[in-house]
Amino acid sequence: INVNAPEAVVSQMAEQINKEEIEQSRYSLHDFFQFLDGNSVDSGLDWFVDAKEKLLRILFSPSWLTSISDIDQADASFLLDLIKERRIEHQMAVVHLRNLLMSSANDDRNKTQFILPTKCFSQSIALLTCRSLTCQVSDFCKESKKRKLMPHYIPSWLRGDSQPAINNGIDDDIYWFLRSYRNAFDCQLADAIFDIMMGILLDRVRSSNSTSEQLLILLQQTIYHEREFSQIDHIRRARQVLQPDQQATVSFVGSCLGAIEADALLICLVCKIAEELSTTSQASALCGIYSHLATDVLDNIMVLPKWPDLFFSVIVRLRGEGHLASLLNEGGVLDNFDWCEPWKQGISLLRHDIMADLTEAENNLRNAQRDVMQFHQHYRACPHCRGLFGVDQRNCGQFTCGRDAHGVGGGPAVGGQAVRETFGCGQTFSIDQSLPYNQSRQHTEDQAALQQLSGEYERKKNIFDEFNNGAALRMRATQFDVPSMSFHVRRELLDGIFPSANLIDIMPEEESNPGTRLLIGILDYLPNLEHLSYLPYMVEFYVFVHKTFRHMVTKEQAMNTKVENIMDEHLLTNRFGSIDCANLQHVWSKVVKGVNAFLDANDSVVNWNCEEVNVPFRDITTCSLMSILSEMEHPTEGHDYLFLIINELVLRYNNFVKSVGAITNSDNGELYEEEIHPRTLVGASKGSIIVN
Repeated sequence: INVNAPEAVVSQMAEQINKEEIEQSRYSLHDFFQFLDGNSVDSGLDWFVDAKEKLLRILFSPSWLTSISDIDQADASFLLDLIKERRIEHQMAVVHLRNLLMSSANDDRNKTQFILPTKCFSQSIALLTCRSLTCQVSDFCKESKKRKLMPHYIPSWLRGDSQPAINNGIDDDIYWFLRSYRNAFDCQLADAIFDIMMGILLDRVRSSNSTSEQLLILLQQTIYHEREFSQIDHIRRARQVLQPDQQATVSFVGSCLGAIEADALLICLVCKIAEELSTTSQASALCGIYSHLATDVLDNIMVLPKWPDLFFSVIVRLRGEGHLASLLNEGGVLDNFDWCEPWKQGISLLRHDIMADLTEAENNLRNAQRDVMQFHQHYRACPHCRGLFGVDQRNCGQFTCGRDAHGVGGGPAVGGQAVRETFGCGQTFSIDQSLPYNQSRQHTEDQAALQQLSGEYERKKNIFDEFNNGAALRMRATQFDVPSMSFHVRRELLDGIFPSANLIDIMPEEESNPGTRLLIGILDYLPNLEHLSYLPYMVEFYVFVHKTFRHMVTKEQAMNTKVENIMDEHLLTNRFGSIDCANLQHVWSKVVKGVNAFLDANDSVVNWNCEEVNVPFRDITTCSLMSILSEMEHPTEGHDYLFLIINELVLRYNNFVKSVGAITNSDNGELYEEEIHPRTLVGASKGSIIVN
């Protein structure tokens, strides 16, 4: 293992080995790690951590696992314990455990057939993994000895407040499967297993061209077998786990692995239906002989939080909002689903019409209310006919309904002008005898008109609110984040059903492969990329701040204004509207999380052309607006710290792309030198990789 261990430590360890102070029977990873622990005191921990990581990469690489006749159970258990105790990061846990589970499995056959992940696993390692997993649900009825509910694994990005499945009056398998949908596994080992299974399922769906109907049938069979699993089967399984028979074929129905596999299969099915709707506007599961079963699954699962976001995010990602609108509109495939009703609102094509209608209704109501207010202040009613009249001048205080009190030339007049026609009832009265506006005939008519205009306004307002709600839901779908399920380097573009991409998988099987050292270097470089997914949000926020405030505030105002104050929800809503405000708030939350994590990981230091620049804050919410605005020509002369962070992430990304390109083009000796713009990092692709 090539590590920068102190020379004195290496000499001391070599001396112990030469003197045979280490028992020859101690060959386990656990004992060797303890041996390293004993020689790492007072010598620094960097080399020690590096040695452990590289040792795990070697001993759990495919080339090593396939070269040994039998995997030591103690070493496998040690790896599982490391993962459970979160002593290795999630990404490497997925890589090592996947290699271990697939080590002795004969997965080369049936490459074009869909096979569940547990059928691809090494039986002995899978049983050992079952023993290491703990489930928080007791799922057997004491009286009938039958399974009363199904334990579930829910990935963190799908977790929300649990809701019961729809009770359609029939205790069918789907209702039984989903009636207690809450997470029963809370450990990194379950997280790693789920990611492994999702990766295998997605690969199998892609390679075998499986349809949503085929996945639906497989899910139905899986749920049926899980429900029929009895307590007697459970006891038999427990014995099998404790005393595994290498010759016997093991079924993982009823186990923790089986539960996680069923939930991964459900997610895969929902995403496959969405993908088929995106490509052909039809899903085989929804139009075949099992359409009633698919409808039952969707009706039950889509009442749960975040599931609709996942479903619609796949459609928006693959075909866009216009295609989603066509599916939701009258006559579309999704038109008759009740859970789609809130999503039908907010179609972007109708936004301007809805806002124009609401504005017109508001203006009509406001004008009518203003007229009524003027009538209250300046108009009176005839005490005889209750007709409305305006008072220009009081003079003698005598009035004639519908004309001037004294007329002109002995004839009727209005406003001092002789008229041939007469208005009003023509009876005379004094101003003191006149009635207020609210007792006039006009008041009754005006109130009826106001009521009608107010009702029209409320109707338009409800339409607008429904549109905003639907638009917010659709925006949630476009912003739905799903982390990568597995880690691969691939040359072909991945247009799969899942909105995540694959990055790094396994070490090359041949140690002599010229890309081996480079791949190890990339694995070492991966921690530098952990903040890269926030880069598009930082760029969008940077552009927003400069377009909005660059020429609006003085330097003194920018120095005295905190960034969190300009992102106040009330202020943003008044300025940009509720829909744009929701998007800005989402972008802002991502920027806060990404920038603060970057500053914490890098001790608030960024680089610019070989210069180290100290960022004077650790929390972007508390910094001044001036800190993220451009002031000087050179970024290090003034403020503009957000730009420096964006610049460093871009450099890291491009360096990584060059390294990946060196591997993916190593067969023809050409390096992939084109730099990819960081905006393509999320939800897009170019060249030889996709990263989400």
